[in-house]
Amino acid sequence: MLYRFFQLARSVLVLVVFAGTPLKAQDFLGQFMAAQFAVEEYRYDIARGYLEELPDEAFDTPEILELALKVYMGTGNLAQAVDYSDRLLAMGNDFILARIVKTTDLFIRNEFDSVNTLLDENPLNFPLNALVLGWSTFGEGSVEDSLEIFQKGFEERGVFLLGFANGLIHASNGNLEMALETLGSVRDYPPALQNEVLYLRIGILLNQGKLDEAGEEYDLLRFSEIEPRKTPFLQLKENLTSGSSIDLKISPQEGLAKLLSAVARITTNNNGSSGDSLAMFGLARHLDPEDISLDFAVSRTLLSLGSLELALLPIEGIMPGDPYYQAAVGLRSDIYYGMGDSDKSLMILQEALELHPNSIDLLYLLGELRTNRSEMQEAIDSISRGIELSKGTNRENWDAYFLRGQLYYYMGIWEKAEADWWKSLEISPDNALVQNNLGYTLADRNIKLDEAEELITAALEAEPDNGYYVDSMGWVLYRQGKLEEALEYLQRSDRIIPNQAEVIDHIAEVYWAMGEEELAKREWERALKTEPEGELGRKIELRLMYGLEEGTRRFEEEE
Repeated sequence: MLYRFFQLARSVLVLVVFAGTPLKAQDFLGQFMAAQFAVEEYRYDIARGYLEELPDEAFDTPEILELALKVYMGTGNLAQAVDYSDRLLAMGNDFILARIVKTTDLFIRNEFDSVNTLLDENPLNFPLNALVLGWSTFGEGSVEDSLEIFQKGFEERGVFLLGFANGLIHASNGNLEMALETLGSVRDYPPALQNEVLYLRIGILLNQGKLDEAGEEYDLLRFSEIEPRKTPFLQLKENLTSGSSIDLKISPQEGLAKLLSAVARITTNNNGSSGDSLAMFGLARHLDPEDISLDFAVSRTLLSLGSLELALLPIEGIMPGDPYYQAAVGLRSDIYYGMGDSDKSLMILQEALELHPNSIDLLYLLGELRTNRSEMQEAIDSISRGIELSKGTNRENWDAYFLRGQLYYYMGIWEKAEADWWKSLEISPDNALVQNNLGYTLADRNIKLDEAEELITAALEAEPDNGYYVDSMGWVLYRQGKLEEALEYLQRSDRIIPNQAEVIDHIAEVYWAMGEEELAKREWERALKTEPEGELGRKIELRLMYGLEEGTRRFEEEE
């Protein structure tokens, strides 16, 4: 709320500025305000429509130019964005997006001396300035100087992106051992960058003929997170099998694109999708148009931001026969589902499966969609087929067993649900989500309580402040009869994730077991104020009316 207040305050100040100019401000202030609010909601297509209604003289104003720059970066129109950047820079405006867009344009045109001049006059923030300067220096042919720029920044600030950049340049120049030494351990990098580092390390080891070591690194890849990048990674597997080397040469444009997209992925992982991450992915896409994964990154970011019509555009040209077709189908299906058209989403997946009937990925996606449509048995059938096809390969996914277990549980087939969750843990033994889910369900069924406590304890070791896991520990302690300890955990969960009807219901049940019936009723009254939906809300109503035992009995009879 505070952010939106200051955005509104800034808009009002802009209005005041316009009101004092000789322009016919009243002719376009409405469009400007509407465009500004559309941008705040990431509806760049709508904002563009408002901006197109503005007279030419409106674009003499820095505030409108800044807004227009955001809009045209959001819609993927780099040429128009460069034009607005040039206008802002000519005014002496130091809007950072304008400088980054201009720098990208100069990179695309191989005008590296102009890049360095621009950075000398008005440096970017660290580490962007070092990343851009290093790659522009590399583009000028000064390899040693570019390595020095990256190394100096890495030693002074310890930014892993600069170490990765050095590794890319060493590998490109054939200094493979130095590249490996510079890159260091994959575990030193954030998760958002680990697959890229692994790809480079595997390529280096392949080119050195160290196939066993390359294979060991390949096994560290997290395939469920690669999505469209899966295609080049699968190609890498073929290189491993044949022992053939790969081309590690890199252009300055490709290098900067890798680093800008890495910044965007890290920002997204830490803070969620934003206009900034969209701009970084978009600029990377223009720098390296051959990297199709960047089209997907832009599309998925727009989907996350709720700009659904625009999200379709970057991947609209990917058709059957393209190696990225299945990934595009999955993303299109997600977008149409987000639009509220689950029938179109279903049709897209079914048509793709007619072309690729043994696609594990498409079968899992269809299972997820069927689940969202409450088509439980059809979802199980689809996921089960994918699981059968994945057996004996490196494609077995913990999440497929986890989801099928959820479906079995909701259908009341407990034995199969438990078996799937244990299998999920076998594939991903330190998975806190699965540990918690299985542990909580065991506790809820009041069976294997020691195992349930062990599982939830492990989940809490990984995520000690996860309110849902804290609730699970309180619940298993309650089932064990440890009421005081259970209440402490449940009340802590209530503080971490307030207004959760199920957590409040658990607190009420513990109070009732302690003989504190009035306190229990107060908690049930509080739970109902959160307006719980469906069965939970009805169960709480009956417990408040008739007490725990009688209310539960009546609820089960209704079921």
